Amino acid sequence: MNTDRLKKFAKGTATAWKWFLCGLRWLSIAVFIVLFLAGVAVKLPWKMLVCLAVIPLVGIFVPKKIQPWVWAALTVMIAAVWVWVKLPDSNDQRWRPFRFDSEIVEIRSNWLTEIQENASTEYSELFATYGESIFNFPYPTPQAEYETFSAAWNPRDYPHVAERLDDFEPGIDIFLKATAMDGCRFTVPYNLERLQQQQRQVNQLKGWSRLVLRSANRDLYLGNFDKALAKQLAVLSLAQHLYQQETLFDQAGAFHIELMASRGLETLIVNDVSKPEVLRQIEEAILNVDPQWANNWAAIQQREKLLTKNIIGLFYEINEDGKIRMSHNVMFDLQEAMGYPPRRLFLNQDEMSKIAVVGLWLSLPKNPERIAKLIDERFDHYSLQIQKGAHLPTIRLKDIWKMGLNFRSVIDWLAMQRVGYFWALDGHYRRHEALVNRIHIFTAIKRYYLAHNVWPDSMEQLEIDATHMLIDPVHGKPFVYQKTEESFRLYCLGPNGIDDNGMNIPAENKDDIVFWPRGITDSFDDEIGAEKTVK
Repeated sequence: MNTDRLKKFAKGTATAWKWFLCGLRWLSIAVFIVLFLAGVAVKLPWKMLVCLAVIPLVGIFVPKKIQPWVWAALTVMIAAVWVWVKLPDSNDQRWRPFRFDSEIVEIRSNWLTEIQENASTEYSELFATYGESIFNFPYPTPQAEYETFSAAWNPRDYPHVAERLDDFEPGIDIFLKATAMDGCRFTVPYNLERLQQQQRQVNQLKGWSRLVLRSANRDLYLGNFDKALAKQLAVLSLAQHLYQQETLFDQAGAFHIELMASRGLETLIVNDVSKPEVLRQIEEAILNVDPQWANNWAAIQQREKLLTKNIIGLFYEINEDGKIRMSHNVMFDLQEAMGYPPRRLFLNQDEMSKIAVVGLWLSLPKNPERIAKLIDERFDHYSLQIQKGAHLPTIRLKDIWKMGLNFRSVIDWLAMQRVGYFWALDGHYRRHEALVNRIHIFTAIKRYYLAHNVWPDSMEQLEIDATHMLIDPVHGKPFVYQKTEESFRLYCLGPNGIDDNGMNIPAENKDDIVFWPRGITDSFDDEIGAEKTVK
């Protein structure tokens, strides 16, 4: 009796186990089918899709007699990967992050042969000697900061600012020496470290520009006109040096500096110039500043492609023999590339790094050259579209998953982001043209004043070579000139396209941008607003 019960229990247990395994099998098949379809929907890499498809394919199509052998083989493979993750990495220190060195060499060789002397050596001396100290100035009030920057000022009124300027006089001499050179070539920002270095350089050069312009304004008050003019023209030359770099950030920084210099020269023209030959000198100087926008875009894209490739290259390693593998130190490499000292993020850092290798293998092609080819294709595709007039969609980083969870979507997003700056830089170029036209208008107005000892009644009395110089290229409308009791008013129409009589009151939808007299509106901020988005 007990034997029959045991047999019956064993048979029931076996049947239940059989049904359990059958249910588990079909549940696994159903779950992985759902995961596979979800993976297809979010465009997972094909290797990941294959992994998700294995269980449904084996469970449905492989004969049941063969399935145990297939499951055993898959188990052995997973166990082997796990053992590899647990084993210590035999790192012989011969591996380094992969880099597209041939393209770096090509850019450098073509770029450096174009000049005979390189002003970057002098600028580098400024960076090494003074660093961030140029931003530490003892302005007693915001008004003092504005007044020392905008016009001639008495050092007795701001003795602490004057003393601080004296500390930088040796640096100003180096600045003037550097800007007197025709050519400047900074290191190409081919990776994240160089990109951060470039951004520090441009920000420091902006600081030096403000410092030199303040020094020039002090010289004006002290009667040293020639020294003041030389310093202001030197800042203009710095803008030309940055335009030569052919990168997004340098291009935007160049316009910012050119705008500062031009505003200073406009004040100098109205308040201090007394000789017509000085007006001609200023006109020639502004004409020598050439953003070379038509030629620069192709070079800018070349550098953006190289930077993107070397960012992706951080996920690969290469050894002395030229062998390439997925990075075994991607966490350290990313930290170092972003300028942080490498440190362990997890207690089991080595195991996490190897798990990351498995993830990279499933996500990326084995060879980085395939990604490089895709980067070239996508950048060229979007660049061609945008030059035809298309506006690329703006997709936030947190929404990138909507494009697909794969490296192709990431590259597409990066390409759209970087190529999308075309319109911002194209806007800067039109603002540059507006600066040139304004300088000619200011010099024509002052030339009339020097000849007649009175400000002109209207634009028609000015001697300007070309009528297009009377047009604001930004909005396509003529500049507006009005004679006033004390001097004159010069402004352009704002985005609303309506002449608001030189008023800028956002609450009343009045948005004219005033260039003279100074202090009516925050026109400088209006002009550089677009520049702030190019980072």
